[in-house]
Amino acid sequence: MENDAGDKKDVLSPQEEMAKAAILAECDKLAKAGVTFAAVHFDGYGDDGATEEVKCFDSEYYAYAEHEAVDYDVSHLQEHFEALVPFGYENDCGGFGDVVLDVTSRKLTVERNDRFEDYTTRVRGLAMAHPLKHAQSSAKKFGGKAEDYLPIHNWFDESKAFLGDFRHRALRHHAEGIFLAEKLFGVAIVNSDGKQVPVRYVGEQHVREDLGRIPTAQDWLLQITPQRWMYGQHLEKETPITKEDPL
Repeated sequence: MENDAGDKKDVLSPQEEMAKAAILAECDKLAKAGVTFAAVHFDGYGDDGATEEVKCFDSEYYAYAEHEAVDYDVSHLQEHFEALVPFGYENDCGGFGDVVLDVTSRKLTVERNDRFEDYTTRVRGLAMAHPLKHAQSSAKKFGGKAEDYLPIHNWFDESKAFLGDFRHRALRHHAEGIFLAEKLFGVAIVNSDGKQVPVRYVGEQHVREDLGRIPTAQDWLLQITPQRWMYGQHLEKETPITKEDPL
């Protein structure tokens, strides 16, 4: 399934429109640097997903993992590319795909491939996303080994033990959860390269890879549909206890 991010039939949100404009504004700089494509790959399954770093290529065409990326820093565009990643791609059997900028034609394309479950055998497609995927992404981003970051990513996803779908993220996948992780794991960890990495950076990476943004706890809580029992109940009036005269 392929969608042109500029197709008028697809109504973009204000955030997506801003992201699109910011990416297209970089075309001249990218072209001068010899970049022909810039792309981000996403992959997820069973409620967990990960978005890779934006990479640049000087190839004649783009296909995931077919060409070596060129050394050109576009990290400032990461948030904009992630804003165009399809919402909910990781739900159920999940999906994968790419957000691709064709620098020459100044065209943004979002390609999403959904998986379907074969009940007679097993789920077809790539392996499910996991905290290890986040840890591998951290190692690529900050250096060191995936094992350096795995305890932090495991902590963020431990809430899935309470509820096995995306709603488990309401407990820790927000700004307050990131600061709580900092309290639990310390201000920074030292990775296997001997480099100090702020825990807050790792937490922000995890939440952005899953949600494309960092919400607040309030953002999650406001989505709760109130139920009668949540309002509590009135306590029955207690009969005043009179003190007995001492013997």
